Amino acid sequence: MSPAGPSPSIVPCCTPASFTLVHRPPPSNAGSDLHKSNCQEHQPQTYQPLVKMCTLRTRLGLRNWKCGRCTRAETACANSIPRKNRDQIESLIKSMIFLCQESPELISKMEELSALANCHTHRRKDPEDARKTKWMAAFPAQNSDVRYVEVQVMELLGSASTLCGAKAESSSCPNKIGGRKVQNFQRITDEIVRLSTYHRVSDIDYHLGMLQRNMYCSDHELTMHLQKGDYWKSKILRICTTADFGVGLPTQSAVPYEPERKSLGSESTEHCDGFNLTGQQISSLRIPEDSALVLLEGFDTTPFLILPRRNRRSPKTLNDYIHERICRSLSTRHRKPGYIYAFQAKSNPGYIKIGYTTGSVIERLRSLIFDCNREMTVLFPTPPESVKSVPNAWRVEELCHAELVDYQVQVDCTGCLSEHREWFQISAADAFAVIKKWSAWMRTTPYDPVLGNLKEKEKRKASEMDHFMSELAKSEG
Repeated sequence: MSPAGPSPSIVPCCTPASFTLVHRPPPSNAGSDLHKSNCQEHQPQTYQPLVKMCTLRTRLGLRNWKCGRCTRAETACANSIPRKNRDQIESLIKSMIFLCQESPELISKMEELSALANCHTHRRKDPEDARKTKWMAAFPAQNSDVRYVEVQVMELLGSASTLCGAKAESSSCPNKIGGRKVQNFQRITDEIVRLSTYHRVSDIDYHLGMLQRNMYCSDHELTMHLQKGDYWKSKILRICTTADFGVGLPTQSAVPYEPERKSLGSESTEHCDGFNLTGQQISSLRIPEDSALVLLEGFDTTPFLILPRRNRRSPKTLNDYIHERICRSLSTRHRKPGYIYAFQAKSNPGYIKIGYTTGSVIERLRSLIFDCNREMTVLFPTPPESVKSVPNAWRVEELCHAELVDYQVQVDCTGCLSEHREWFQISAADAFAVIKKWSAWMRTTPYDPVLGNLKEKEKRKASEMDHFMSELAKSEG
């Protein structure tokens, strides 16, 4: 993420060793031109460190001499770094204070550092991707600390989740929070990061309160005891201080955050200071006048984020692609009856979603609307309650998708945080025709109900796919 304002301009300089460094300015009282020339010829050049050594050690997570690599439990390894490596690590970090993210030797030095910093159970030389990203952000991006703050604050706040954040001692709430809250969580996080990089930590009170409110389902939104705000703000202040942003450390409420242990759904009645608020108290917080935050109060009406299209059937012909799927045996779990549907998002009328459900079409529609935060309508069946279930509904859906593969698009959904593969850039008439065709064919029981294999009679028909597809179209017409 890039800050909204201009980044400080610098002139990168190179040494014979290819370090990307910044020269110190020459002294103003260097004497005559001749004396200056002689001094510059014989005196070594000096370079200004881009970051303090103690600051860099803290950013790299090596201040406490712990390994820090990701374990199988997805936690940081707490094993100690071998003592014999610590002097080498200190020397290496000292040599890295002159580097920025563009320095060509940074990657090799990070690999060397990783090999030295690993404990006895982690022997890989190269840092894993997560650690490499974090370490890269520890170095100035062309003499700027903005990127470091961005990465650290985003890591602190965490990524958006579709599930409720309410937790008890041994369980988590299984409810979904809905696409609107997921999208708002991301918008709030982006604004907190922006304010943090512009030294505006004092203005994030409202945002931290709203961030917590968009973490919980409707059952817990107003009853959870929201106590993360003080912890978050304290940590953000420390991140900015480590980045030399000139922000003072917090004078109060800087205690470590510990998740509250209580029954899910219980309501706190005690008075709380700072950010230890219930959801009902957040409304008293004021949003900064110049905040760029705009929260969604209704459905998402933006155009779909379409991912790059891939040729899924190449080098097969379309009929060969369909034939391959027709001839596959049905597993037991794919032999259930269900309902084929076609939905359309009002914000993107040029696309149609074709899928199946073993439950109610209306319930499936409501679920998608809630999860994706898109207003949708049913195109097929109409009315939704009028259609009869179709055998082997999963295979019917698969064959519909196969015939329309050249019109298939992949939608990156910011509401449910998944990539939808069931959207097609087609007309409603084309969707109806394909659904009706394959539903009618499946009702002729082409598969053995016990074994799930395509019957011999159907195999012979499908061996001539051009004729087979032509006959299917005629029968439906």
